[in-house]
Amino acid sequence: MPATRYNRDFYVRDDIWGSITPNWRVQPNIAVPHGKGQWKPALWLPIVFTQTSTLPGTDAYVISSGKIVALDVEDRLVPAGLRSALIGAATTTVVITYTQTDVDWGVVDFETGERLTAAKTITSIDFAHACVNRGFVERATAVTDVSEITEVIEAFISLPVGVAAYDFHVYAGTPEDGDQHYLNYNKQSRVQFLTEIEAHVPYMSGDTTTDDTIDVSAVTLDSAPTANQRPADGDVLDATGIAVLERYNSDDIGDVVLLTLSERDVAANTSRTPIAEDIGTILVNEVGSIADVTADGDFYLDAQAGYLIFTRDVWDTLVTDDTDPTFSFYAYSDAALAASEQYIYFNGIPNYGSRLVSVDAASNFCQKGSSADILDAGDPALGTLLTFDAEPKDLLQYVKTAFELDNVSAASRMPGSATAGYSDKITLANETVANQLAVIKVRI
Repeated sequence: MPATRYNRDFYVRDDIWGSITPNWRVQPNIAVPHGKGQWKPALWLPIVFTQTSTLPGTDAYVISSGKIVALDVEDRLVPAGLRSALIGAATTTVVITYTQTDVDWGVVDFETGERLTAAKTITSIDFAHACVNRGFVERATAVTDVSEITEVIEAFISLPVGVAAYDFHVYAGTPEDGDQHYLNYNKQSRVQFLTEIEAHVPYMSGDTTTDDTIDVSAVTLDSAPTANQRPADGDVLDATGIAVLERYNSDDIGDVVLLTLSERDVAANTSRTPIAEDIGTILVNEVGSIADVTADGDFYLDAQAGYLIFTRDVWDTLVTDDTDPTFSFYAYSDAALAASEQYIYFNGIPNYGSRLVSVDAASNFCQKGSSADILDAGDPALGTLLTFDAEPKDLLQYVKTAFELDNVSAASRMPGSATAGYSDKITLANETVANQLAVIKVRI
């Protein structure tokens, strides 16, 4: 038998290229999640709006820039507010509406997974059934009522994960996946959402006016309102009573009266949110402070407190003539909800003690814990409301624009004198926006 001449162990390295542990680090910047590098909007999302440009032609979009988004079980992006629209909805409530535009652009029918061939609607229970039938949600029992619909939707659509970085086109598909609709059209094969960013979004007010009618014969000027509380709706204070409020410098209070409106947090007086009255002699010239109310027709709107201040002579004339004025104005409300799915907004009355923000059913920002908030109390906030920024800024209203034509849409007006100094964020809004932008530190 052969003799063993050498019997030693050798140290053999299998990690000569440094692959001791596979690399798990992708990027330190979590504000722009890489994920699997191919975020896509859901194939079945209805088209929100179309936009036509001279050279590119018409494009269709399913999620507007800045909207708060969530993920479905296929890791596709959907508007976060859709979760609320489906949860708790009656079984017959229509939650998805497909139109001929969706058919033309190759949107997928959520119920069948195939391209739409005709306009249709989907109710909440139909949507839940499709989630189960198509294998998105596992369920051992049939879905028959609202509570079961809620269970399915909570399993299908996540809590918010970020905000849309830009407008999302209707998903065009790719040849390799076999889901491309138009052979020669794919402007946006992937999309991106953001988890951390400072956002400046229009502050939306209610879209209807509040009308306060004052019976002047039933009102007595109040010289001694109750301290430490807001006067009752419709109360009118004279100069002595105004001083009791201690809201204004006593040296600035002239011979004026203060009318307490029925709403606090009144929207500023703009062409979009005008404050008006039906007499024609009260609100003639708006001034910037109570000290500037010196002549009949001058008025000062203390919007945050909901106070309207004008001269005592104007009030005395109303009383003498027994003329009951009706004041019409816009106010902010926790119940406000955008009617359009296009563009991002902040709505509701802020809680300055917490400043936390959440999401409403239209996938817009709202006050955390408000009636519009669609998340549970224990769900994390989506960011912090830092401040409000009022327009116009930097005297932009006095900057002469190149074109200032009458009878053209807001989209045709360059910010400047043609827009009274307001930026596109406000003038292009589909909702009622007065003059403020909410400055939000988004952190999801």
